[in-house]
Amino acid sequence: MILNKKIIALGVFLFSATTLTTTVKADITTQTEPTATSTNASDTQTGSVATTSSQTTNENTNNSTNSTQATPSSNTTSPSTNQTAAGTDTNATSTTATSPAKTSPPTTSSASSTSTISTVTTPTSPVTAPTDDTPLTITDPLLEKVFKQTLNIPDSGNITASDIKNYQGGTFNASVIKYLATTSGTSMNVTQTTPIESLNGMQYLQMLPANTKVYFQAKLASDANSDQDLTPLDNLNFSYFNLTGNFNNYSQKEIDVSQLTKLNVQNATVVALNGNLDVSYNSGINDPQLAEIGPWLVNYANSATSANIQLGNSAITDLTPLKGTETGNNVSIIAENNVNYIKTPIYAVSNQPIAITASPVLGLDGDDLASGYHFSNSVPQQYLTTDNLTNLGNDKYILEHPDPTAQVISYGYVGFGYGSDPNNFVNKNYGNANLNYFILNGQPVIWQAHPNVTINYLDTDQQPIIEDGTPLVKTINGVNIGDAYDLTDDALVPGYELASSPELLTGNYTQNPQVVNLIFSPIEIQNEEPIESPITTPPATETNNSNLIPVYDSSGKLVTGSKVNATNANILSTMRQDKQTFYQLNTGQWVKASDYFAQQNPENVVRTFGADTRLVDQNDKTISIKLVPNSEWNHFKIVTMNGQQFYEVANNEYLAVDSAVFFTPLINEQAIHLTQTSQVYNSKGQTINIAFSPNSEWFCDGFAKIDGTLMYRIGNDEWIKESNLYSYKSVKTVIKLTKKAVVYNEFGQKLSLTLPSDSAWKVDQVATINGVNYYRVATNKFIKVD
Repeated sequence: MILNKKIIALGVFLFSATTLTTTVKADITTQTEPTATSTNASDTQTGSVATTSSQTTNENTNNSTNSTQATPSSNTTSPSTNQTAAGTDTNATSTTATSPAKTSPPTTSSASSTSTISTVTTPTSPVTAPTDDTPLTITDPLLEKVFKQTLNIPDSGNITASDIKNYQGGTFNASVIKYLATTSGTSMNVTQTTPIESLNGMQYLQMLPANTKVYFQAKLASDANSDQDLTPLDNLNFSYFNLTGNFNNYSQKEIDVSQLTKLNVQNATVVALNGNLDVSYNSGINDPQLAEIGPWLVNYANSATSANIQLGNSAITDLTPLKGTETGNNVSIIAENNVNYIKTPIYAVSNQPIAITASPVLGLDGDDLASGYHFSNSVPQQYLTTDNLTNLGNDKYILEHPDPTAQVISYGYVGFGYGSDPNNFVNKNYGNANLNYFILNGQPVIWQAHPNVTINYLDTDQQPIIEDGTPLVKTINGVNIGDAYDLTDDALVPGYELASSPELLTGNYTQNPQVVNLIFSPIEIQNEEPIESPITTPPATETNNSNLIPVYDSSGKLVTGSKVNATNANILSTMRQDKQTFYQLNTGQWVKASDYFAQQNPENVVRTFGADTRLVDQNDKTISIKLVPNSEWNHFKIVTMNGQQFYEVANNEYLAVDSAVFFTPLINEQAIHLTQTSQVYNSKGQTINIAFSPNSEWFCDGFAKIDGTLMYRIGNDEWIKESNLYSYKSVKTVIKLTKKAVVYNEFGQKLSLTLPSDSAWKVDQVATINGVNYYRVATNKFIKVD
């Protein structure tokens, strides 16, 4: 079944961006900001739960919080929401209506019930104090209106003890959803109702005539002004009990579930405890709380004539506290929209399937409920179906087409909002108890560009080999998970020979990164001698043009009397000397970056920022044409209109200067190597949630000065500081040394290592580091070309 991501998407805000950042710090290379959206099932689904069990009543069905799982969304589409009438009170209206989604805050629920918000409550008015004609105080105005409607008291009137004592109906309606449906004429579910701030006043219903029952439904707010005290509900005889609120999200006030166990629900047809979607999608009951109230619910199930237990928008992965419900009368248990955030990250390789091992989810008998998953929302739109997760058995799964932009990998049951397919949810009988359950799990993902193996280089005492104060470590990148790797060429350490078994040098790449510890014994290092190597001679300096700038040597020293016309020159490489940046031109000569930019014609190339950019005409009026994000444009001149500067990019089409960055393109892409962990920036100089590891290699097609800092463009709108890299040319050759050679690191610093004479070394790069050319013979190991 093909799904529409705009319908099913519920947003990766289910799993807090803050938590992700804490859990996965620096290895995520394709991060984007979470999208805070919400949704429910298609509005064509009504009463779908009733088809799953003969024990499920219509009342139970209609008060379900939702009919579709809360699922993290891909951030490739704009989410929208259609909510069903699930949760609509049976006496309110018989029609089904939809309502727009609310955008919920990006929070992550805690398994703890400890709140960081003040839990001071408003004192509950005593029930024994008022006389018959004394006006009663109902703290919340909405709850007061519910009382007045039930008691047929006008809005301007007062509620007295006499009104309660003389109530003639068999059931007192204290349902907010019924009141709102009656007054607005609109059907809604329990998650859509207006919250109340306090239950104070409910205690007066203890004065109702004997045997009068209370039909109760409300959503209790959890803001700083709310009162989480449930004692006003004590000693009431409920025929129906439905409470929505924040039970376990510590970012707002929480309901202490121990208060529930004092309530009399033995005559209730439904006991529903739903999380408040305004707080988070798993703000309902969690595992420790279910363990606390489990005996109360079991007693209810065994005592009530018609028992229905509903636990919606929760974080339940262990249902064993409900063991015992199956031994009494028929009971329906609906635990839907469970969201389980698992902090342990999944390692994944871009553009390759992901293997997943699910965490345990236990049924009433301790049976495994995590063995039947078939759904993931962490896929591109074309793969969004109800059966896109391959089930390998034993709680192991394969996600064939993961979304490469996902921060969280979600998997579980799609929910019973998409039909009665048994793969969509759990529908299981335990004696006289029928369970309907579905859950979505989410784990942060650490994206890797490649499957990889990290080599730790150890001496014979199994201590790290230290080079320049740092343990020698190397990461080898593969192509596909399962491919064979051979570390033979990477087991060459100048001054050492391999002492480990050669069997450690071969294996297969896996989804998780691997670590191989190789032990080396030292070899004798001879005195250092220079390498015999050809010296390249730069071309003659151009001196026949009046537009000339000074030339410098590779150490940053001025070459007396030498100048070059750089107007049409291309940049081949860069270096830093004495806190200044130099460019090597395609003539082979070095010039200061400041001189180079000063000579360039301002009528050049500009790049727009990461959003559609509007143009204006010569009268500074916006025109219908707009430039796409991150596009390059030649401009002919700069004009000023109404005090603002504009680039003229076409006839009578002008682009605001502050809407673009001046860009210098390279005719040929330049390979670069990062020498340190490098933060990535956008074209406005703002950091984005990507950091590339040292020793990673990229191509750039140009550079720009962004906020005064020279940056190289390596992606659509991704830029790296020039000070974090060196440039190189890829080669594939072998050199044989006729003399011993000093080894340098990627910063051009001499190491305490030499390569012996008469040895052959593979070379994969000719790098330019600080203006000096080097052969790369191993990761971060270089010898001079001189």
